[in-house]
Amino acid sequence: MLRGKGFKANEKLTYKSNSAGEVLEGSVKADDKGEVKFWLMPSVIGKATGTDEVTMNGADCTPKVSYKWGTTEP
Repeated sequence: MLRGKGFKANEKLTYKSNSAGEVLEGSVKADDKGEVKFWLMPSVIGKATGTDEVTMNGADCTPKVSYKWGTTEP
């Protein structure tokens, strides 16, 4: 789950997720408090681990976050 705040109330935001080379794009809407919550499934078929980098585009800011996904076993 990804969460963000500080956006304009009811603002439509676009996002881009690049997970181990697989790119997904979409949009979400901030609530009346300027907060968003949404789910992404970063898994890529044929890969056991990877890194997902997500960029959000709002009117006043473009936050970016990255995180590792997959098995935690060596």
